[in-house]
Amino acid sequence: MSAHGSRWGKFGPPLREGKRAAKTRERWSQIRELLDAGVSLLECSRRLGLTLNTVKRYARHGEPDRLVRTPTYRPGLVAPYRDHLRERRAEDPAAPTTHLSAEIREMGYTGSANLLVRYINQGRVEADHATLPRAASPA
Repeated sequence: MSAHGSRWGKFGPPLREGKRAAKTRERWSQIRELLDAGVSLLECSRRLGLTLNTVKRYARHGEPDRLVRTPTYRPGLVAPYRDHLRERRAEDPAAPTTHLSAEIREMGYTGSANLLVRYINQGRVEADHATLPRAASPA
């Protein structure tokens, strides 16, 4: 649906504000000015210091607001086992990650041990939400 968002007109997802949205709109304007002046896509990328694929993506959209998307929450591989991990860490805070990994593998976890270690080290087991707070903050 997001790939065809421009066809929905003004009925797309809510637009974001902030530094990232302003930068996106500014880049879109720069690319549009160059393209309207007859500059090629490759030359636009060289002048603006952007990759060619980025310039192509911006050039495809008739208005900058279609490029500014609201992020969606996607649960990770560890998220379904967060409650179990939370209980186990409350019982034994020093439980080895290898033991925790083996326990949730028996429950159906298919991710790597490294992913589990990063999830625990980032404090996501103890967090109120399955994602880090910075992932939901406006940019």
